[in-house]
Amino acid sequence: MSAQPDRRVVPRDAELAGKRARRRGLFAVTLAGLGLAITSAFASDGVAIAPELGRGALRYAAARVALHAGEVPVDDAAPIATGSRSRVTTPLSPELRAKGWNPCMMPDRGFGPYSRWLPAVSMGQMLVPEDPSLVPADGAYHVVIHFHGHDAVRKAFVEVARGEVLVGIDLGVGSGAYEDAFALPAAFTELKDGVLRALRRNTHNPDATIRTLTLSSWSAGYGAIQNILRFHPRAADAVVLLDSAHAGYVKTDAPPKGPPTLVTRTLAPFVAFAERAARGDVTMVLTHSEIQPPGYASTREVADHLLHEVGVTRHPTSGETPLGLVARSSAERRGLTVKGYAGADEHAHCAHTELLAIALRDVLTR
Repeated sequence: MSAQPDRRVVPRDAELAGKRARRRGLFAVTLAGLGLAITSAFASDGVAIAPELGRGALRYAAARVALHAGEVPVDDAAPIATGSRSRVTTPLSPELRAKGWNPCMMPDRGFGPYSRWLPAVSMGQMLVPEDPSLVPADGAYHVVIHFHGHDAVRKAFVEVARGEVLVGIDLGVGSGAYEDAFALPAAFTELKDGVLRALRRNTHNPDATIRTLTLSSWSAGYGAIQNILRFHPRAADAVVLLDSAHAGYVKTDAPPKGPPTLVTRTLAPFVAFAERAARGDVTMVLTHSEIQPPGYASTREVADHLLHEVGVTRHPTSGETPLGLVARSSAERRGLTVKGYAGADEHAHCAHTELLAIALRDVLTR
C-alpha cells in the first residue's frame, strides 16, 4: 500500500465521523513520524529489519485510521432491517462517491439483527445474533475469528450473516504484533477456550458450542493465522485471507538477475492448508490486489506461489464488487478459491474488507 497521505474528501454531512477521523488522524501522524524516525535512524547502518519496521508503520498508519473513520450511522445509508433476507452488501454508488465516501470510509448502516460489540476474550470483541430466527436451535454456532480491521468487516458481515458469530481482534500496526501474540502453541488454545466461554455468556446459553471455526484476516492480520496454523494445522474448518499474506525476499549479495525469490518457509502453513482445501477437506479463500509493497512480497506473489505449489491454474474473469473492486482472475478447486482484483492503492486495499461477507455468503455457506 502506498504510504502517501489519504486525500479523500470527508463528507460534509458526517460531522461526527469527521471528528473521529481527526482524532485518529493524530494517531496516524504520530505513527507515521515513528516510522520515519525508525527508517532514518537505521537505514544508513545496514540494518535490514529496522527500516522495514518503519516502512510497515508508514504503510498501515493511514489504513488504520481510514478503516475506523466512518463508525456512526448517517443518512446516506438506511439501517439494516432486522430479519432481512436480502443478503446484499451496501454498494459504493456514484451518489456516495460524489459525497466523498470511499472503500476506506463507508456509511455505517448499524448492526441489523446482531448485537453491538460485546466483551469476548482479552484481545477481542464479539457479535452474536439477536434475531431469534437466526439463533441455532441446538446452540451450535458457526464462529468467525477475524484479525485486523474487525469493525470494517463488520459493516458488510451483518448484512449477509445468518446467525454466524463474529469475533474481532485488532492488535495494532504490522503483522509482527499478530505473530508475537500467537508465537506459542498455547496462545490459540487459550483464545479458542476464551471464545467458547464468551459465546456461552453472550448468548445466555451455557450449552452453546462452536460448530465450525473460520479464521479470517485482512492486511497485517495474517501473522496470527500463519502462526496458529503452524502449531495447529487443523485448528480451523476454513481460512479467509483478504489481501492478507506476505513473505520476505531471499537476501543475496549478488545483483538480482530476475524477480526476487520468496522466503517460502513462513508460507508453509498456508500451502499445507491450501492443499487440504484443494482436496475438499476444508475451505480456503484468498483474495489479492495488485499492490506492490516496498521490500517484501505482495499478496499477488504469495497467491502465485500458493497456486503453483498446489497445482491450480488461474483463468481470466470479470465483474465488480459492491465497493468497486474489478475482478481480474480466479482459480478454484473444490474448497480452494483464489481471486485476484485490480487496484494498487489504499482504497483498493480497504475494499477487500467487504469480501469476508461475500465469502461467507457465496463460499463458506454454500
